[in-house]
Amino acid sequence: MLDGSPHETIYSPEVQQWMNFAVQPLAEPGYVSFIFMNISEEHAREMHVQRERVTNEAIVRVAKILNDGEGYESAMNHALQEISRFIHPDRIYLLETDGIIVSNTFEWCAEGIQSEIETLQNLDYEEYISGWEVFLRNSPGVIMEDIEVLRNMGDMVDYENLKRQGIKSLMAFPFYRQGRIAGYLGG
Repeated sequence: MLDGSPHETIYSPEVQQWMNFAVQPLAEPGYVSFIFMNISEEHAREMHVQRERVTNEAIVRVAKILNDGEGYESAMNHALQEISRFIHPDRIYLLETDGIIVSNTFEWCAEGIQSEIETLQNLDYEEYISGWEVFLRNSPGVIMEDIEVLRNMGDMVDYENLKRQGIKSLMAFPFYRQGRIAGYLGG
């Protein structure tokens, strides 16, 4: 860009690109020159690097919490709270399962969000969340931008359960024990 000239980075919806532009007065009074540069690829790289840095920072902080000598329950609750600082959800939960029963064993809720931990205990895995496995065929996690997808799939039990809790979108990532799903971390 031109030295000393006003410049800015913006997203242009007209061209659907990130642009860096500068304004420079011309020698003739009343005229200016605009210089636009497409920086979409550079912006995407910067955002990717930033996401990786934040993710790595979160992983290190959570690992420190889990290895800091707190009791198991305290450490898990502390870890969920720490994760909330990075992803800003309404609720984060840990569902654990043996493949037969599923229970919400840990939960963190944002201010004003009602806890659901007591309503999600000892549920039938097949009835309540086995349908999530279809999402794992093409993705490392269950990502629903709109829970209506469950209703469209005919999964009314999961749909009604999430709707009852006021959940409109969901992300849940499985964790495994000996090659089998042992639960989900979700929010």
